[in-house]
Amino acid sequence: MINQDEFTELLAKYREGQCTEQEKALLESWITFGAFDGPVYDDEKLKEKIQRISVRLPIKERRRSNYTNLQRTIYIAASLAAILLAVWFFHINKNEAIQDRIKKEDVLAYIEPGKDHAYITLANGQIINLEAATNGVLFDKTGVKINKLSSGEIVYEVNNDQNANLNAMNTIETPRGGQYRIILPDGTKVWMNAASSLKFSTGLSKLKERRIELRGEAFFVVAKDHNRPFIVESRGQEVEVLGTIFNVSAYQEEPSIKTTLIEGSVKVTHQGIVKKLQPNQQAIVTEHIDIKPVTGNVELAWKNGDFDLENDDFHSLMRKISRWYNVDIEYDPSAPNELKLGGKISRNKSITSILNIMEATGEVSFEIKGRRILVKR
Repeated sequence: MINQDEFTELLAKYREGQCTEQEKALLESWITFGAFDGPVYDDEKLKEKIQRISVRLPIKERRRSNYTNLQRTIYIAASLAAILLAVWFFHINKNEAIQDRIKKEDVLAYIEPGKDHAYITLANGQIINLEAATNGVLFDKTGVKINKLSSGEIVYEVNNDQNANLNAMNTIETPRGGQYRIILPDGTKVWMNAASSLKFSTGLSKLKERRIELRGEAFFVVAKDHNRPFIVESRGQEVEVLGTIFNVSAYQEEPSIKTTLIEGSVKVTHQGIVKKLQPNQQAIVTEHIDIKPVTGNVELAWKNGDFDLENDDFHSLMRKISRWYNVDIEYDPSAPNELKLGGKISRNKSITSILNIMEATGEVSFEIKGRRILVKR
């Protein structure tokens, strides 16, 4: 309802002939239909002014005005109804959006960042859950001792027992959403990324050739031993070192195997082709071996607890998210092939943190159902 000040102002404009046609018609319709009440109509002076205007309106004009303003009133009522309907739909949709957001947040609450989690499969088939295992000695037989330190690391120790089986094979495996740190029997330190496995002999420190098998990704600080090379096998590739620091990414779902050298030197062999790397170089193995200079930022970000958003490509980043948060990624036909991002983000952040950064570009959005993420524009 119009207030008194507005009504007084409109009356003054009407008496001085300054009303627009629309304001004039509106005021006359109010007077004709008595569409004013409360404090406005209780004011005796205003009431007199209204009555004088009403008297001056010709009978014919009043009737025409009655008909015209009836149409206008119907139009206004219809418009008001449309507005109210729109507001109602807005609130309904808003509530649904809030509910969808709540459901999305409820789902996301169960998608946690990865953590220290791995399994050891011993030569006898026994499986040790390292996350559930208490600190201390986990295994001590046949000359091999396995310790879990308070820092979470697993340390292999081999004694001089003549009955030790130097060819006994152990496997350490991290699931999706897991990572782990191991010190191998020869003293080599290994950081294992999610969805990876490492197979090695418990007699690694005694054998002439220190040979291990890697599936997935790991960062190595190899114990120096110039008489016994350290060899990493992965997807048909061999990396041979004596003592150095490097990273190997050999996931089956990745289009290439990447070996990144930080310190020392390595030889990369694939299908009879041999290439030697220098520090800050990377070997990319597909059908060939390509060498390129790197800073190590992208390949070592995981080991330092980060996702490198600036230097990684979009699909590679999504595969890393899939492995670390243990989610499945699917792509809608509308999904972008590339996405320009910047900076880094901790892998300890919630999955919403990284998805929100990507959605903020306006180039991509995500639909989440359970542990499935649909990527679309």
